[in-house]
Amino acid sequence: MKKEEVGYVIDTKGEIAKIKIGRHSDCKNCGSCPGNDSLILNVKNPVGAEIGQKVYFETKGSKMLISVYIVYIQPILLVCLGVYIGYLTANNFNKPVAFYELIFGGMFFIFSLIIIGVVERRLANDKNSMPTITRIVS
Repeated sequence: MKKEEVGYVIDTKGEIAKIKIGRHSDCKNCGSCPGNDSLILNVKNPVGAEIGQKVYFETKGSKMLISVYIVYIQPILLVCLGVYIGYLTANNFNKPVAFYELIFGGMFFIFSLIIIGVVERRLANDKNSMPTITRIVS
């Protein structure tokens, strides 16, 4: 599933352009990104758009689903796994269960944050996951 949006080119460096886009309803509901009215994105620029031009760009919906999983679902699953491992560990060593659940749950949450950081850096450098300018409007 591909989604096409409109933005304005504010900078170019080779085949990469920075575009400014207005936030759509999905962004306003999420609130994860800073700023109220616009976002700045790095996009592939195969059409040679220049600064100040209005452009259409395309994003891949499959990357959005992966991002939602990594940011929202995966931390919850890892914390639950950590709590369960803490429970098993405490029972095996006859120790206080709540303490071990808290420690292991916290460790697995920190582990999930590390995974998010690694994936974010990897996707930021992956040109295949970048949105692409499809055409110039003006």
